[in-house]
Amino acid sequence: MEKTIKLGCAVLPVAIGDVHKNVQDICAYIEKAAQENCQIVLFPELALTGYTCGDLFFQQLLRSSARGALKELSACSALYPQLTAVVGLPLELSGALYNCAAVLRGGQVLGIVPKMYLTDHRESPEGRWFAAGDKLKITQISAKELGLDDYSVPVGAGQIFDLDGVKLGVEICEDLFVEESPSFEMAKRGAQIILNPAASVQLVGKQKFRRELVQEQSKLCDCVYAFCSAGCTESTRDTVYSGHSIIARRGTVIAENKELVDTDYLLCAPVRVLSAAPSGKRAAPQPKPLTKQPFDVSQTACREMFTIQSAGLACRLKQLNANAVIGVSGGLDSTLALLVAVEAMKRLDRPATDVYAVTMPCFGTSDRTYQNALELMKLLGVTVKEINIRNAVMQHFSDIGHDPEIHNATYENAQARERTQILMDYASRVGGIVVGTGDLSELALGWCTYNGDHMSMYGVNASIPKTVMAPMIRTVSQMDQYRSARTVLEDIIATPISPELLPVDGEGKIAQKTEDLVGPYALHDFFLYYIVKDGCAPEQVYDMACRAFADEFDVVTIKKWLKVFYRRFFTQQFKRSCMPEGVKVTEVSLSPRGDWLMPSDAAVRLWLEEVEKL
Repeated sequence: MEKTIKLGCAVLPVAIGDVHKNVQDICAYIEKAAQENCQIVLFPELALTGYTCGDLFFQQLLRSSARGALKELSACSALYPQLTAVVGLPLELSGALYNCAAVLRGGQVLGIVPKMYLTDHRESPEGRWFAAGDKLKITQISAKELGLDDYSVPVGAGQIFDLDGVKLGVEICEDLFVEESPSFEMAKRGAQIILNPAASVQLVGKQKFRRELVQEQSKLCDCVYAFCSAGCTESTRDTVYSGHSIIARRGTVIAENKELVDTDYLLCAPVRVLSAAPSGKRAAPQPKPLTKQPFDVSQTACREMFTIQSAGLACRLKQLNANAVIGVSGGLDSTLALLVAVEAMKRLDRPATDVYAVTMPCFGTSDRTYQNALELMKLLGVTVKEINIRNAVMQHFSDIGHDPEIHNATYENAQARERTQILMDYASRVGGIVVGTGDLSELALGWCTYNGDHMSMYGVNASIPKTVMAPMIRTVSQMDQYRSARTVLEDIIATPISPELLPVDGEGKIAQKTEDLVGPYALHDFFLYYIVKDGCAPEQVYDMACRAFADEFDVVTIKKWLKVFYRRFFTQQFKRSCMPEGVKVTEVSLSPRGDWLMPSDAAVRLWLEEVEKL
């Protein structure tokens, strides 16, 4: 028998750790959903506290506040007896903390569902804070323990809730991502609607993956499947959360928000439910083909990466009520970071003049990069500041007793650190934060000056490899709002990659080219992807590189630069260990807070010996 109900996904402007504010917002969304005649409203994972609380989950005050908030939510639920709300919260049960979803209706908690499969992602190791749902030994608790009236509340995964003849099941985020998802079993037992409160990180390609997964699951389970993810107000320390919400029925997406959601979003859709048997298991994913460029550089991917970068920066600027300060050299990295900063201001409905762009020419600055930097800043409409640092650096050389004719690391690093000092102090003067420009490839190789260009207050390029920069900038140049800058952007793409720290040649052109010194970024980004993402051994990486680059590099060259990569990757970890926060965009990140945990004094000998055998 068929029945039509209205189902909603609510992405609230969560305040991390502020349970009282989040309760108010959840109640406001429940009221709004009721006004739109929703019978069911789904909130994100851990919506009551925020998903990204981290070690705040160890704080008893946060735990007790979340538990006590169920009384307020139940009272709110009583005002709308025809509406069922599913709210994520941390809940202490039998002496352990669980990542749970509470199902509320008519002033009562109908059930508590714990998350079965905890994430083991380095950026969010849930096992650090929560116990897995299969560890829970009890099947019910008294509502009195939750500060409510005396009735029994079922506890456990796989529950089926009968809502006026419609059977509902709940699983939480990663429960969907495993092969034997609990939703299969719930569907076999008659669940017609399955709800998933989630907190899914936004990476390039992740939105498409989620959509296809939800779509497939709704088909395999022959049900309505709703997925509601945490939004952009979650912490942007190293990741962005998109608020991606999807409602699918029997393999067809009925409703979806396709853009990153900041705040105040309710996705509602009428759905028809019909009982039927699920059709089978999920197909295994296909292996990724071997190419020279393992990172996706399609226009679609480049737009998505740009959106994630700008959303992360916009959220950080909004939280701090700050302007953006950025050093612009006329090179790839600072160009992309500047475009991201302008786009972030656009997302915030703020003028481009709130981006303070500073160009700081010195000994190695070529006329080409200098003019390109000025032209780009002018075309983008940002606030322009030029500070020539030559005299300041010469004074510093005099102070420390360095001969400026000796063009060594001291000569180069002094310029990088002077620029960073200026940016930091200028940011303080104009109420801004310094937006970092350094990219993933530079972090992997340690090709940055410690406490110079290595440092910022938020690094928007931290997980963008060098080989992705040009395709991204070219893609952005084709967007309507940036087309006026297309000519200068194309020239920036065509400019040789250089830190411009050594004097220009006799013709005023760039004399210092990065790839002559550290090797081709095409190879290094290839090595980086397979070493960090897949943990491949030197022999595997070498073999794949030889096959992928057979028409470009000989085997001797590939081996030479593989040795350089391993040596620099290990010896430069100390720079990454204290790198600034920055948004994760691609599936490879070297953040020391979660993605790449390695001691700075780790020995590289084992890996280099393996490379020598090749």
